[in-house]
Amino acid sequence: RKMRGVWLLWAILALAFTLRVVGIGYGLPHAAVYDEATYTLGALLMIKLQTVLPSLHVADFQTVLYYPPYISYALLVPFAAILGVQYLLWHGDPALFQYHIVQDLSPFFAAARLLNVLLGTLSVFLVYRITETLFRSRVAAVAAAFLLATSVLHVALSMVGRQWVPVGTVFLVVLYLLLKSGWSMRKRYLMAFFAAGIGMGISSICV
Repeated sequence: RKMRGVWLLWAILALAFTLRVVGIGYGLPHAAVYDEATYTLGALLMIKLQTVLPSLHVADFQTVLYYPPYISYALLVPFAAILGVQYLLWHGDPALFQYHIVQDLSPFFAAARLLNVLLGTLSVFLVYRITETLFRSRVAAVAAAFLLATSVLHVALSMVGRQWVPVGTVFLVVLYLLLKSGWSMRKRYLMAFFAAGIGMGISSICV
């Protein structure tokens, strides 16, 4: 019976991922929402200026990155990998490479959306675990996870690069940590406080 529950969870997570990932090509090569351009251009500008501290380059970032920078931080590694591959495949003048990049930002928007797809799928898992802990029922946990996995609103938010899914994931992580069995109350609150602090680097909504 326990193995059946595990397989059901994996099936729901696969469904959640599939429903979200099929939409990441929507609207490309353009950004689907303003948040996408903010986080994507913010990360690319960090790479260009070789900095992770936008506060040291206020004039450059003030019209680009108007959210806290943690989502842009999360995009630095995949963006660097994409740029590396594109540079290896570039046969033109190296001085013109950056102009070649800005002509089509599709790979970067897709990477930003994929991050949200993964966080949306993680949210489904967290809802399963939280519900299981609260109600001591695997049936309730499976039902809750399935409902979130197939939620039209959550699917729509998860397949574009917006802040709402990362913010929601932070809230779920905090609740999961507060309900963590086997931990002392001090450890649970300390870890939840730490997670909420990371959330502040994503959006002030996490206050």
